[in-house]
Amino acid sequence: MKKVLLIAAAMSVLAIACTKTEVVSVSDGNMISFDNAFVGNSTKAGLATAEQYGSSNLPPQFFAYAATAADAAVFSGEKVYLSNGSWVYDNLVKWESGNTYKFAAYAVKDAEGLPAANGTASFNYDSHTLAIDGYVSNDKYQTDLLLATSTQNLSSANEPVVFNFKHALSMIKFTFKSGLGGDNPITISNFKIADVKTTGNVSVNNNTVSWTDQAEEAAPVDFTDNDWTELLNSDADGVASDEFVVIPQASATVTVTFEATIGSDPAKTLKSEITLDATGWEAGKRYNYTATITASDLDYIEFGAPTVENWDDYTDADSDLAE
Repeated sequence: MKKVLLIAAAMSVLAIACTKTEVVSVSDGNMISFDNAFVGNSTKAGLATAEQYGSSNLPPQFFAYAATAADAAVFSGEKVYLSNGSWVYDNLVKWESGNTYKFAAYAVKDAEGLPAANGTASFNYDSHTLAIDGYVSNDKYQTDLLLATSTQNLSSANEPVVFNFKHALSMIKFTFKSGLGGDNPITISNFKIADVKTTGNVSVNNNTVSWTDQAEEAAPVDFTDNDWTELLNSDADGVASDEFVVIPQASATVTVTFEATIGSDPAKTLKSEITLDATGWEAGKRYNYTATITASDLDYIEFGAPTVENWDDYTDADSDLAE
């Protein structure tokens, strides 16, 4: 009896599949398709890969927008996801010869796209601009935001649409070094960064990312890191805080607070609050602020100018995805 029921169920699935094919009645070759989405600069050097896009540095999904005229939307945040080496989407759209298409997309790690509380996306066909208003990046939402537009317009041929995503956020971290010798371990705790502008409007046009109206939230959320380890003089590179993605801002005055516990018998705890001029955080760049704790600095610690670097170049767009 069970075998009969299983066969009947299988036949039912086949009937549904055939019906769906007949309704669509167009071949996959006539559908708009997507190909090698890749990141111009790698996420691998940033947040932990498990929290972002994994070892491939590719987002597992992105959300596409397209139109053929100001009032003729083709995609409005359609989820495009990687399946068996190909980029696929569920609501298939037929390519129309002679139309001029404009495409844009964003990517975040969230499988269902940008949460409503963290921004609202919209697409303007005339200016070929994807905008996210009211984007929020704080300690509760630490997600790399990727944006892209495509130069392909499919006016004369149906070819896979490719996006070269750009990082829309900056990245910061803080590094402490010990100048007290190996017999005086230092433990950092209760680390917080306050007064960072955590909301703003972002857009991408011609694959260039722009920010406006950066501000603090009405109820600010500080950036925190309570998982520091001991610092020893033998560790020349020091110990760094978590890496935080933050909204780019031309100028900012941020407040860094922490406790430094020195030695163990007896231990001395230094509570410090530092006002830091953080100027010119740019999209796609990482900023490392470094301070060395020495005997003369036990009551006062300051950070010097940060070292700045672009996020690592992406080296391989993974040609297997095109197969």
